[in-house]
Amino acid sequence: MDKDFKSDRMINDAMQKYAMSIYKRGDNPLNGLHIQTAGFKTAVPNEVPVRLNHRIDYAFIDTDDVLHNVEFQSQFNASDSARFQLYNAALYFTYRDEVNYVVSYIVYPSHIRPKPTHVMQLTQGSLIFEPTLIFLHDYYAEDELSDILTKSEQGTMISNNDVSTLVFSLLMNRRSTFKELALKVFSIARNIEDKNRQEEVTGYIKSHVEKHISREERTKLEEAIELTFKEMLQQREDKGLERGLEQGLEQGLEQGEEKKLCALITKKLAKGKQIPTIANELEETEQTIKSLIEKHRLGS
Repeated sequence: MDKDFKSDRMINDAMQKYAMSIYKRGDNPLNGLHIQTAGFKTAVPNEVPVRLNHRIDYAFIDTDDVLHNVEFQSQFNASDSARFQLYNAALYFTYRDEVNYVVSYIVYPSHIRPKPTHVMQLTQGSLIFEPTLIFLHDYYAEDELSDILTKSEQGTMISNNDVSTLVFSLLMNRRSTFKELALKVFSIARNIEDKNRQEEVTGYIKSHVEKHISREERTKLEEAIELTFKEMLQQREDKGLERGLEQGLEQGLEQGEEKKLCALITKKLAKGKQIPTIANELEETEQTIKSLIEKHRLGS
């Protein structure tokens, strides 16, 4: 096997497994792949039970007690169906008292183009096994990152689902150049609130990027990332200042109106008028007049 291909495959596998490992109760681990499930309840150990010398890539049980097994493959091989059926049966045998059934998914990176011949089905006697095949070639990174980029620009916290999509996006199809996509992904990753997770995600992204662009291009990319990050921070500061000025102006106007109203109330109290009369004359509620009198100790 080609050394570079093997290295690239290992990085891809590590990225995909990491992207699936960050979920907590209530999350939807398959949301980034457009598959709706009930919320995440618990992860399943990756050792295949029943003393089989294999490891699954990732599996979790959802709140509807369905066990989802996700496998990542760098090449399409229909004969893999026997191994995946073995995983499926072993998982159900082990967790049959906890789950209703097991669903299997096989994920392929974007360099694998789906073809009519890409069917994975194992039919042996009364046994029929047909997992769901997910080709990242059918997903465009720019589309998947659109909402997350908006969140990042607005300073909104990036969710676990977003982080997963961020990592997967580099393995998806794309309309832009790889360098342009990497710049976008890096700029979003810099806005992950959890600094440890930010470093983990950035590390995986860098490992993947280094396989696709030269050292000179990486230097330019890092400079562009730093510039983009500074511009993003400046935009946030400008928006924050603008919001602060608007809020200050509104607050100032409100305080001015309140001061004017208090002066009128004081004059009417001095004339011996009661709260209902003052409220009627100033076209305010009795509660408003009473609150201002108590707040500013008017008439005392």
